Amino acid sequence: MSFPHFWGFFHVRNPAWDCFLTLKINPRTLISIVIRTIIYDIINDISMAVPEHIRKVPRPRNTVVIDSGSNGAKRYAVHSRRASICKPGCNPRPVNGPVIGHIIDGKFVPRQSAASLAEDGPDYLSYGAAALLHDELRGLDDELFKVYDVKDACMILALALLRIEHKGIKISRCRQHYEKSFISVFYPGLPLSENTISKFLNLLGQDAGKMNAFITARLAAVCRDHHIIIDGTLKQNTSIVNDLSAFSRKARVKGCKEISVLYAYDLEAQEPLCAQVYPGNMIDARAYSSFVSENKIERGVLITDKGFPPKAIEGLLRKHEGLHFLTPLKRSDKKIAENAMLDFEDCLRGIDKRIRCKKVKMGNGRFLYSFRDSWKAQAEDNSFMDRQRRSDSYDKKNYDEHCGSYGTIVFESDLDMTCAEVYACYEQRWQLEMFFDVYKNSLDFGVTRVQSDYSVRGSEFVDLIASILTSRIVKRMSISGPPTFVKLQVR
Repeated sequence: MSFPHFWGFFHVRNPAWDCFLTLKINPRTLISIVIRTIIYDIINDISMAVPEHIRKVPRPRNTVVIDSGSNGAKRYAVHSRRASICKPGCNPRPVNGPVIGHIIDGKFVPRQSAASLAEDGPDYLSYGAAALLHDELRGLDDELFKVYDVKDACMILALALLRIEHKGIKISRCRQHYEKSFISVFYPGLPLSENTISKFLNLLGQDAGKMNAFITARLAAVCRDHHIIIDGTLKQNTSIVNDLSAFSRKARVKGCKEISVLYAYDLEAQEPLCAQVYPGNMIDARAYSSFVSENKIERGVLITDKGFPPKAIEGLLRKHEGLHFLTPLKRSDKKIAENAMLDFEDCLRGIDKRIRCKKVKMGNGRFLYSFRDSWKAQAEDNSFMDRQRRSDSYDKKNYDEHCGSYGTIVFESDLDMTCAEVYACYEQRWQLEMFFDVYKNSLDFGVTRVQSDYSVRGSEFVDLIASILTSRIVKRMSISGPPTFVKLQVR
């Protein structure tokens, strides 16, 4: 507090002085009031006044330095003098204008007109993988737009692309990778926070009608002569809040609960058509029958897994004349011995394998097709011998019982085909095995990473879209072949 202020306390009209005169306050009380006032003024001067060395820093004319009270670099802001307010009988009062700079490190720093850092997003983004995936959509986005709202369809596509780009990506990291990828350019302005994605997957799984409409449209576009393979895979799901998580037949080995996901795969197009989630403990026959009926698969050839009973879909086969099946039999099936299917009568020609074959028409009108691969037979024989060499004794009885079936596989079908056609379907079925290998290992879709029933179904639908795009990429790369390198000659 400056000395004139202190002297003015006694010589200028002051409320404290009035109290002393009118109320005859005790002098000690007055002294206490004076001391408190002095301390308040001192503290106010210290906290709010701009230091002299700051005020003396050279700066533009008609400006004033104001202490913002913060502890940051922009504490001492330099404002321009915009105008002055003049009232009769009063001194002119200046009006401060906008901030034109700051006093930083003992010098005036003009305020830049440029916006804050990355206000419009990053200047460069990850392009290659996102562009390749976007190029392989080939109408898949239009299929989604016909069923879903544009924003929802873009959300599905963006999540699918992110899951392909980043193996095993967590929901909490989606927005971070989205903002760094060209996916944010293809599908801008998507809310990809963890809570938003979780809510979206839950709502996506609740709307089974739209999922079925999308799948129905895809199945309707399948060519009549295409073969449809149905197979499934198990995915880890240890949730305690949904009805799908259960111990499967493989629980003894894996030791955890799982869900079952069935896929329909177009063999000629080399991509999945549809997918559906089932409890992990549901048997294959029941799941397959439900999958075929619920997805309205009415035409095509169903190439199922070994041990699938055709009687499980007999009703569907009678109902839909365009629907057929081709299923491998277990080596212990009685029909193999009853029809002498291991007594081969011919061989396949025009392929680079040594395959014996046989075709038999059964009394019920169905056909059996058997094959023996010489190389696989020798491999199984060698495997048996390796096991015997590690044991203490030779199991001749076991060898005599099974050696005749080494390298063999027998199919049952309601279609009259040549052995070459059946074996070609069997060979192409390995595409589905490769697809599931990519599904679990390359894309890391072997774990659900969501909890509720609806979220699981919604997440699996996104995985279906991602699987379709991945299959198209694999097909494109296989057609293109390995890259060729040109050797440059340096002169």
